[in-house]
Amino acid sequence: IYIIDGFEQNDGSLNKVEKAVSTFRISIRSKDYTNENAMGAIDESEAKKGESSKKKLQAKTNSSDNARYQHRCKRLSYQELFAVYRRRYQLQQIALEFYDSHSNGTFIAFSSNKEREEVLNVLLHSSLPNSIFSSGQGTSPNYDKFMKSLRSKITNQWVQGKMTNFDFLMQMNSFAGRSYNDLTQYPVFPWIIADYDSEDIDLHNPNIYRDLSCPMGGLGLARAEQFKERYEALQSNYSRGDEPPAFHYGTHYSCAAYVLNFLFRLEPFSRLALSLQGGKFDLADR
Repeated sequence: IYIIDGFEQNDGSLNKVEKAVSTFRISIRSKDYTNENAMGAIDESEAKKGESSKKKLQAKTNSSDNARYQHRCKRLSYQELFAVYRRRYQLQQIALEFYDSHSNGTFIAFSSNKEREEVLNVLLHSSLPNSIFSSGQGTSPNYDKFMKSLRSKITNQWVQGKMTNFDFLMQMNSFAGRSYNDLTQYPVFPWIIADYDSEDIDLHNPNIYRDLSCPMGGLGLARAEQFKERYEALQSNYSRGDEPPAFHYGTHYSCAAYVLNFLFRLEPFSRLALSLQGGKFDLADR
């Protein structure tokens, strides 16, 4: 499998894609920050601004044509391929995620569902000796049936204590289409404890655990009634043509902004957070 990034196909020809470049200026205050320091920093920055502009112009002039483009190529042999999963991309079933024997994931979005299925079909009919699809019988597996069987097998292993909770939840995230390679579908872990007030809890007491048969909005009669009343109010407004269709939840428990807010102290999440918030680390109150 050859994965080449940095090109786009137009009318049968491959064209280079220019590298996206974004520069952010971030001022971080030190512990001994004062107004006097700020004024001095402003004067110094104004003096350096002219020099910086000259250097940037010179760098642009001296840069080679190749510096304007970013080409990345990855080769993954069939012997190294461990797993392939169907994935959504921008709410469309058009992506695949490849994992090698070292658990390195590569997320690829295709132009259409048909194109994705063609690639997946070719892989499933190929020899993948070290993958989860290898049965030793020489037959090509049906993807849907295989994943259903694999999910049942992993669940049984967890029930029998042969798999940790963490590993099991990560497997469930993967089956649900979640991936570290997509901020909009980042892995999530459920809230399982219901008692956050007691100083000590008994893990053998079933009353301390959340009822996983209900969504977050359905936990407790008061909470469920609150969301029900809001839905009915929105439904009434929609019937009069004043509002959009009714809904229970106005926000989602997982989105790119939430992930970046938790991880923006680490790269590449820092730069991604700046890009999302227009070059700033959002409002300090958040």
